[in-house]
Amino acid sequence: MGLTIDRGRLTVSLLGALMAALLATACAPLRSLPAEKEAPFLWEHATKDYVRGHAASAQGIIFFGSDDNALHAIAADSGVALWSVVTHDNVTGRPAVTLNSVCFGSWDGTIRCVDQVTGEALWVHQAKGPVSGALAAQDETVYAGSHDGWVYALTRDTGQLRWRVCTGGLLHAGVVLAGNALYASSLDSYLYAIDASDGSVLWRHRLGGGAYGLPLVSESVVFSASTDRFLYALNARDGSVLWKRDLGAASEVGVALVDGLVIAGANDGGVQAYSAMSGRPVWRYQTRGPIRGGPVSCEGSVFVGSDDHGVYAISSEGQLEWRYVTGGQVLGAPGCAAGRIYAGSTDGALHAFLVSKELAP
Repeated sequence: MGLTIDRGRLTVSLLGALMAALLATACAPLRSLPAEKEAPFLWEHATKDYVRGHAASAQGIIFFGSDDNALHAIAADSGVALWSVVTHDNVTGRPAVTLNSVCFGSWDGTIRCVDQVTGEALWVHQAKGPVSGALAAQDETVYAGSHDGWVYALTRDTGQLRWRVCTGGLLHAGVVLAGNALYASSLDSYLYAIDASDGSVLWRHRLGGGAYGLPLVSESVVFSASTDRFLYALNARDGSVLWKRDLGAASEVGVALVDGLVIAGANDGGVQAYSAMSGRPVWRYQTRGPIRGGPVSCEGSVFVGSDDHGVYAISSEGQLEWRYVTGGQVLGAPGCAAGRIYAGSTDGALHAFLVSKELAP
């Protein structure tokens, strides 16, 4: 039996869709339109699955994870593959670069260290839950948080357990190190400050909701966004609240700091800047989709990815510098190294850009 097409109805349907699209574009905020300036794109490196992780770098090598279950090492100047290490599940957290090794976690519950140059395995430590977030390293120790609720301190050269401390909920974002203290956001709604030398809890502060993003530490202040819609500024010495501000929507990402401003992203697609000292709102930029990966500051600008497939470069004054559209959602925070930005996408690739087009050769 043949297919019958009602051309009249089809024409009306197409016209209706076209008018709706035009109306939506006309009503969109000016700042959410694509940038006229061409993005300073360099290259992209394709993997076999989503790239949700935050890249790290050392000695001209970029290290990043993929949902193809591997940590990848590629040349920073060209994107050419150097080696990869395959685990049994997704690799999404930011690796920690040490003296001669790179350490990373996997959703299979392992914490691994491999040789930076060759990818040769050095050691593996098994946690009791997925390790989805950022690792940290200092001197002879590697630190990691797990969905099992524990923060682990492991010997850098052998992976031997030095100490571990349990929080009340899973650790999604991992840990960040500042001075001799580790900071970790747990889904028990507490932000923890932990002595990096022995694992003793220095303090913990209860947020109004879970914190999926890494806290940011600047001098004596810890900044953290939460699913309760608030951005918190806490005293790094005792966890007391210095100020907090309503973001207008839940936030599941980390924050950035640039020119005295703390920058936060939220599920409504907004990127907001506040005075780091007082919490005074300074500017807001609106993207077209939720912000799943925290903003990153690099050489005076802010870089952020969105569910709208875009990578945004925003000036410290809140003006769009450029926007690049990838083939999928940008779920992880971009990485910054040596004048370049690296952003992963659910199109399965890591995309590289110059921080500024003026830096192009």
